Amino acid sequence: MRTIFQWLKSRHVKSVIEIIVSDEVEPSHSDEAIEDSLKDLDVKIWNWQRTDLCSEVIVKTAPNVEEISLCSSGSNAVLVGWSSPSGLPKLKKLRKVHLLVREGLEKPGRLRGYIAAFETELRDNVRAAQEKRGQQITEIDFSSEIFSSKRSFFSVYTESRIKTLTLSPWMKCMKDFAGFLRSAKSERPINPIKIAVIDDGINMGLDIFHNRVQSGESFYRFSNISGRCGSYYVPSGPHGTLMAQLICEVCPQVKLFIAQLEELRGREGRRSFSVESAAGAIRWATLQDVDIISMSWSIDTTATYKDLDTALENAAKQGIVMLCSSIDNGPNAVDNTYPSKTGRCIKIGASTGKGTILSWVTKDRNIFLAPGEGIQPIESHMWPQGSDPIGSSVSTALAAGLAGVLLYCDRLLSTRKDEPAAKHLMPPISAQNRGIDVLRYSNNMKIAFGNLSTGPDNEQFLQVWDYFPKKLNADKWADVDMFYGEAQNWP
Repeated sequence: MRTIFQWLKSRHVKSVIEIIVSDEVEPSHSDEAIEDSLKDLDVKIWNWQRTDLCSEVIVKTAPNVEEISLCSSGSNAVLVGWSSPSGLPKLKKLRKVHLLVREGLEKPGRLRGYIAAFETELRDNVRAAQEKRGQQITEIDFSSEIFSSKRSFFSVYTESRIKTLTLSPWMKCMKDFAGFLRSAKSERPINPIKIAVIDDGINMGLDIFHNRVQSGESFYRFSNISGRCGSYYVPSGPHGTLMAQLICEVCPQVKLFIAQLEELRGREGRRSFSVESAAGAIRWATLQDVDIISMSWSIDTTATYKDLDTALENAAKQGIVMLCSSIDNGPNAVDNTYPSKTGRCIKIGASTGKGTILSWVTKDRNIFLAPGEGIQPIESHMWPQGSDPIGSSVSTALAAGLAGVLLYCDRLLSTRKDEPAAKHLMPPISAQNRGIDVLRYSNNMKIAFGNLSTGPDNEQFLQVWDYFPKKLNADKWADVDMFYGEAQNWP
């Protein structure tokens, strides 16, 4: 390996954009060999795939590195060393860290705990180091993956790289903005967005839900077969877990309220839920005074259910933004399902990553489109193998996350203080009620969504990358203020 780098230096190479070295097979390169090889080369992206490589080697040989991929055996001692003030936080230009952890002695649950602690310590210590150096505070972009001991670091890295390169522009835009929101500061406390996820429950073991689940309730009635009632943290399937994941990825400043529905088999064996459990869940979410209710499902029925109608009506009167999914039965099908047929929800249909409506999405009563394919959640191992998340339910979760982002920006910026009264809004903004969350009304959120959309009335695609700032720093609010002005451009 030294020979290769010596040859580069002999050709007067001074900078290396990215270095990728597969160094898993014993004997791997020593610390000294790595340091000698990379001496006097300005490496920007580091991916030397040696297990548990000492962070001091990286600091010494690549002090200007911006992105790092780390290969871990799962040793907590090494993770603690990497995240400590004497480890990676010493790198002044570090912006991105990707951690690959191979399963070994420790169980996956314990490894996820180690990774969560590593991320927290790394972010805190990097921020402290930036403040001490007088640098502008920039949040670290962190990702991680646990993989089987039967696979190599190189194969896992390659697969991860392909997923990154194929990330839809919609998700990239929202994830970049989410990173900014995580580091955004305000002179006054800002309440997180309260989003109710009404579905089949969630798996509480995922790292992304740490400190984000505020409350939960199950409306799964007592079963004579299982001998027990449901529990919101014991999901009847993976669907609700995925929906909650996607919401958290788009809107990081969120508190989740989880309502588990009673699952039934609908027409043609499709998943459905009981009307009674849906009505109960919506009433519960309303009592919790949530800001948004996300419902990535439908109940196909020609009947009218007074309890469910009343629950939806009361939630709307309380100013809760409700989102529901289009049915995916083909473009010309008639959508006669709850909750969309009540007209009290913002209905979301699935599109490609660039806004073309998917061929199976029913256009009846559609209002907005969001990506419903090519979505890779952070903890994708929770989704059934060989089955990619797809369809209008995925789009609904993403739109719920976007609604949360808009509402959080509204609270963060407090731009309504100097605005004239807006009589067309529900309720109208006046000198007496400027303190309210004006976007906490479905009609007003529809206006905001419309201002961010392109396309005809029943196929309006939420084209967020035209409005969200491309590059942001925690102390630069002008661009965010301008973006939010576009979203709230009330007619």
